[in-house]
This record gives sequence, structure tokens and C-alpha cells, in this order.
Amino acid sequence: MEFLADIRKIYSNAKHVSEEIYLTLHKAIADDVIHSGDRLVDSVLAEQFVVSRAPVREAIKRLELDGFVACSQNYGFHVKKFSNKECYENSEALEQFNVMMVMLSIDRITQFDILRLNDNIAKTRVLPKDSPKETIKQLQDFHKIIAQSANNESLLQIYDSLYRKFIFILNHYEPKEVSAGVIDMHQQICDALKSKDQKLLYELASVHCSNTLAAMAKRYLG
Repeated sequence: MEFLADIRKIYSNAKHVSEEIYLTLHKAIADDVIHSGDRLVDSVLAEQFVVSRAPVREAIKRLELDGFVACSQNYGFHVKKFSNKECYENSEALEQFNVMMVMLSIDRITQFDILRLNDNIAKTRVLPKDSPKETIKQLQDFHKIIAQSANNESLLQIYDSLYRKFIFILNHYEPKEVSAGVIDMHQQICDALKSKDQKLLYELASVHCSNTLAAMAKRYLG
């Protein structure tokens, strides 16, 4: 697990060792570096991180609460495999959260954030059509910019947990296509944020949420 050392460097400024380990494992799982079904053995990880078992156990328990890790009597802690229902439920939570963050950001978003959104849209438009996974990630990053612009750390932590699970699911259940019209809808949402048209923004965000969930229901629930 030498790769964990490289990931850990990203979080070297974390306030506590357990937080650093938690974030490292969280990213490794979300990015499919640690795979579904892989065991998380505290003694092995403690040796890898050069720490005692206590902060490792704390990190694993947090991952269990996040829904990334499960524990069985005979197998111990291991990276969870998501059912189709769980995949849909995370999409549902994320999309509803996106609507809330869009409305919260309308009075907080900066001109620089608008430029970032337009840049995201431009980059998404030129992605190859045979790369649906990369396109969907880029589309969700549009909402991540909006979530960050709301400037609320507590809400951003919730969003980040949903986002990481979204990336995990995306890496494990690769999509075959991207719904039509999503990029144009993002442009309309960006324009409404720029003009601070609250009524239009809510209408656009609500329709976008409904359309996305309909596509997710078709994908995961049949």
C-alpha cells in the first residue's frame, strides 16, 4: 500500500492524525485505489501510516458511518459494495443538495466563481462523446464549484461526503451515456446565477434535479 503515502501528503495539514488518515483512506476508496471488498486491517494500516492503531480505528469507524465501509463477523472491516438502490439514493441526496446549494449561493457567488463555472462548461463541451464517465464527473464538478461558492463549511462537509461517494460509484458503475441537454442546462443555471434571477434559478435547478433523478432511476432501478 505504498500509494497511501502519496495520497497522505495531500492532507498533511490536517489538524489530527486520525483526520489525516480518514481523509487519505476516504480518497483512496472514492478513487478506486482501494477496491470494493478489500479488507481494512488496522494493524496493517497502522504500520503503513507509522502510527498506533487508535487513530486508524477511529478513521475506519468514520468511514463506516459515511457508508463506505462495512463490518462482518468473519471478514472484519472491508470496503462496501453498493447496491443499485444505494447508488440511486446517493444520487437523490446529492441532487437535492445541489438545488439547496444553488439557491444558497445566489447572493454569495462571486464573479470569479461565474468565470470558473463558464470554464467548466467550456471544458465539458469539448470532452469526447465516448468518455461518459469523465463527462459526468465534469458535470458534477460544476455543482461542486457552486457548493464552494456558498461559503458554508458545515454544508460543504456534507456535500464533500456525498461527492466522494458519487465518485466511488462512478468509478465502480461506469455509465454508458450522458443525458442530453445537461450542458445547456448548466449554462442557463450559470446565467441565472450571474443575473441573480432567483425565480428562474429555482425553476431551472428543480427541473435539472428532476431530469437527473429520472435518468438515475432508469439507470439503477430499471
